[in-house]
This record gives sequence, structure tokens and C-alpha cells, in this order.
Amino acid sequence: MIFSYLKNKTVHKEEWTGSFDESVDAAVVGLGTAGAIALISAGRQGLSTIGIEQNSFMGGVGTGGAIHMYYYGTLGGIQMEIDEKVQVFNKVYSPSGVQGFHPDVKKKVLEEEALKNNSQIYYRSSVIGIILDENKVVGVQVITPEGIKTIQTKFVIDASGDAQACVLAGGDFTIGREIDGMPQPYSAPRGMHNGKVSSANFDAGYVNPTDADEISASICNAQTLHLKDKFVEDSKLLYVSPHLGLREGRFIVGEDTLNFEQMLLEEKPAEWTMQTYAHHDNHSRDWAFESDLAQEWVTICSFWSRMTMAYVKPGIVIPKGIDGLLVAGRCVSIDHDTAQTFRMQRDMQKLGEITGVMAGLSIKANCMAKDLPYNELSKELQTNGCKPLPEKEKKWGDWITDVSAIKEGLASTYPGIAIWSIKRKGSSFIPNLVEWLDEDGDDLFLKHVAFALTIVGDDSGKDILIGMVEENDQGLATSKEIRTHFPQKRVHGALFGLGVLHVKESVETIKKFLVNHLNDFQDVSQSVMALLKIAEKHEDVRESILDCILGEIDTQSFKFILEMQVSNGDQKSTCQDMKTFLIKHVKSKQKEWLSAVCV
Repeated sequence: MIFSYLKNKTVHKEEWTGSFDESVDAAVVGLGTAGAIALISAGRQGLSTIGIEQNSFMGGVGTGGAIHMYYYGTLGGIQMEIDEKVQVFNKVYSPSGVQGFHPDVKKKVLEEEALKNNSQIYYRSSVIGIILDENKVVGVQVITPEGIKTIQTKFVIDASGDAQACVLAGGDFTIGREIDGMPQPYSAPRGMHNGKVSSANFDAGYVNPTDADEISASICNAQTLHLKDKFVEDSKLLYVSPHLGLREGRFIVGEDTLNFEQMLLEEKPAEWTMQTYAHHDNHSRDWAFESDLAQEWVTICSFWSRMTMAYVKPGIVIPKGIDGLLVAGRCVSIDHDTAQTFRMQRDMQKLGEITGVMAGLSIKANCMAKDLPYNELSKELQTNGCKPLPEKEKKWGDWITDVSAIKEGLASTYPGIAIWSIKRKGSSFIPNLVEWLDEDGDDLFLKHVAFALTIVGDDSGKDILIGMVEENDQGLATSKEIRTHFPQKRVHGALFGLGVLHVKESVETIKKFLVNHLNDFQDVSQSVMALLKIAEKHEDVRESILDCILGEIDTQSFKFILEMQVSNGDQKSTCQDMKTFLIKHVKSKQKEWLSAVCV
């Protein structure tokens, strides 16, 4: 057997000849949002279980992290029973009322439900090593207040939030967005009392969640942001969250993957375990640094707040090439874009239930999780209410199929639905759009036609896009009937379009726009990224583009400050200095292009 452990931020492996202190069917690593439900779910499958938690409570962000309310996600399963029991005691613990659910009540209910199944719980404990028999996890080593224990297991459920057990087992993972590998900003929540138990939550910065030093520094930084000159009667401080509000970290490479393209193409696989339901809740306001697909969704269509859903395959919780290990929570096999939608507490709790059921059924069938008969899993999840029956499935939004209705939508002040309907039709719709360009439509209609051409990869509307930059078109996509948080300016959609279409003729216009708008974060970021995308395709303009960009941003006077989001509470927004990142990215492109020339 092999003992795998972390030393100096590196995984080390050595032969293991020791003995186990105890043996259980399943060990759950992390008893947060997903892990608490995973422990209860596995126990209800009749498994002997141990839960390992670094804090002194179960429930994670919903109980100790001051986010004690739900935000979208899907109903069903064990969580409904838990929530009902919590509501019974809410008024006992807080007669004046509570926003969402009372965090201390939920801690109590979760622990009681876990102990009903004779689960052992190790609080203030962390996994420090994994025992492997070839490619199968057969045990965990845990440091506890009583010392180090080595526990034999048939399954480990990694609900650490950051795939820590999976990494120790040698599993592959991805992290962050493509441009810089960074996840979403972290938040700094606190518990408040404003006549009832409530909370305040705001974004506090970026952090690499795999770096312990960065995490420690960010915790210290976040705590200081809660200090005020005075706390008034209707805004009393109850507590500060003991950990950061991390929205994203590692994503495992699983037997299956759910990516953003699959979600937006609305694919329904033959085998699925649950649905996810939310909008593209991206807290990174530096939209220009996100993927092209995410920018089409947010910047072109202004769909930040449009609801989406997806069907979740069983294999996203199974690390590829590793047996005896399941993963629950936000570190399942998805990508950065998908994580904006698939991270809500209700959905994470369902992932916990699914992994508990999978471990139980696999042990009973004496098979690996990837070989578990789907029909058995599906039936069990439907019986538990975790997987919805057909008549209760969430439905996708209605897209437009009629050509005249699409044209009418493009002429409206909220063209996103028409534009994305064209995206779904693909290049076959280009002739219609080109024909409409030659008609005597009004300017707004023609601008929206140019956007539609952009997302199907056609540059026939490039002159219109250039015109929007020249006039600094501040228009927003708005609708009285549809919720449109963070609508995007048309000039930013035009800049993105010119970049993604590599329109060389637009370079001088964009350079001029950049120079004249150095005080606006979105204007600078969209301009720079558009120019870099054009330079990627056209070598002959690279030098002039780099000279322009670096000449403006690599100076002492240039400021590049991102104002971060405040979700709720009486909190001033914090700011993140992104200048170093921007210069580093531009210079990395410069180095990449110079290397290519040398070769």
C-alpha cells in the first residue's frame, strides 16, 4: 500500500506498512454544505460512517459562514426534511425573527440527524494523508485533538470544498478561468441583528484557495473590513464568519464533466441524477477577462440574471482513474463558467445526498461507483425526492424559432433572447442577418443584427461595431418584463465583437477609445482584451498594439481599480487593484509572441 501526503505544498508518496486504528464503510471529509448531507445520506444507507470537520460545527457556509439563506438551486431530498425541522425551532432561538434559517438551529439539527445513524464526528480535525491500494482509496489519516488516527474505509467522500482528498489521492484537477487561473472573488460575511438575525455579505478580493499563506492573509484582510466606527441599534454585529466565503476552487477531472457549453446548449443526457437551477451569478465584474462564451452570454446578451438549468450526470462526482473516492460540493467535475450557476447551497446539498447514496449502493452491490447500475441509482434518488419525477423537472426557457419573431426581438430594447435564439440556429441563419443589414432598419435594429452576426462568427456587421465604439454607445439592454441585473453597455459588446472577430480595421479606433477612457475599468479592460485578440491573429499590428497598451498602462499614474460587489448589508464596496494583473498579462502575450518569432 501507498501513503500519500502533502509536504511543502507538494504531494509525496511512500510505501505504507502500518495498521489501521479503526474501520468504517465511509469517511466524509468536510462537513460543510455538501458534506453534512453526505454524512446523513450515507448513514441512512446503513453504512458505518465517520465525519471529519476542521470546524466545531456542521453545515459550512450556511451555519458558520453567515450565509443562512437560500439563493436558487433545486428543491427535494433530505434537505427538505432538515429545513422543516429547522423552521420549527427558528422562533425559539430568535423570537424577533430570522433572515432565512437560524444558523445555530441548523447546526443542531444536522448533528442530531447524523448521530441518529450512529455516525462518529471528529471536529477540529483534518485529513493529512490518504492510504492507497494501487488506484483505490482504502483509508485516510486524520489529525484530531486526541492525536493522529488512521481509518480504513470502503469509500471516502471528499466534501472539503477544494478536492483536498482527491489531490492527495493523485487525482487531476483544473482551477479558475483560462486567462489567469483565478477563481471568483471571495466574500467576507458577518452575522448581524437588525431587529432579526440577519447577515451582511460583500466581496473582499481574489485569492488562490490552494495557497495556505494567501488564505491566511485574506482571512486577516477580510476581518478588518468588518470594523466600523460605530455599530448602531438596527445593525448590531453578532459574529464574523471564521472562514472566507470561497465560491470556487479546484475542479476534479471526473468520469463525466458538465461544462458551460453543455449547459447553454441545454443537453439532456440519458443518465442524470439531479438538476441545477440558478443564473450566471458571476461576481467577477472584470467581464472582459472571462471566456468568450461567457462574454457572449453576459456582454452581448446581458444575460447575467437570466435563469438557466442543467442536468447533472452521475460521473461528475467520480474522480477519473481513482476508485473508492467520491467528491461532493463545488469541486465536482465542472468548469469555471459552469461554477457561476452550479454552486448554490441547495444544489450542493443534493450533491452530498447523491454521493451518500452512491457509496451505499456501491458497497451493497460490491462494485465501483462508476460501475453502479444507473437504474438502481435513479430509482433510489427519485424515491428520496432528490431526483425530480418527470412532471416536476425544471424546464428550459422558451427560445424563438419564428424568423419574423426573431426580427421583431432584434428591433426591441432587450434583444438578448432573439440574439441567443440565432446563436442556437448557428451559421444557417447568417443569410437572414446579412439581408437585414441591407434593409432600411433603424440604428438600434442594425446594431443588434451586428451583435447576432458576431456570436455566429460572421464579421459582416463589423462597420456597425466600429461605429458603436466611435460614438461610445452607452445604451443598455433593458426590459420592463424581464429582470436585467448588470446590463452591459453596447460599446462593450462592440469591443468584444471586434476582438473575437479579429477585425484589423478597428485597431486605430480601439486604440483611440482606450487612450480617451483610461479612468473607466470596463472601458480599459474591454479595449485591451479586444486589441490583444486582434494582435493574436494579425502579426503585423502586434508591435503598435503593445506600444499603445503598455505606453498607457505601464505608468505610475495609471490606476486600474475594480469595484467589487456587495450582495447585501450596509457595507461599502471594496476595491481590488488589477493593474499588476493587467500588465503581467499583456507582457506575457508580448513574451509569447516574441518566442514564436524566434522559433
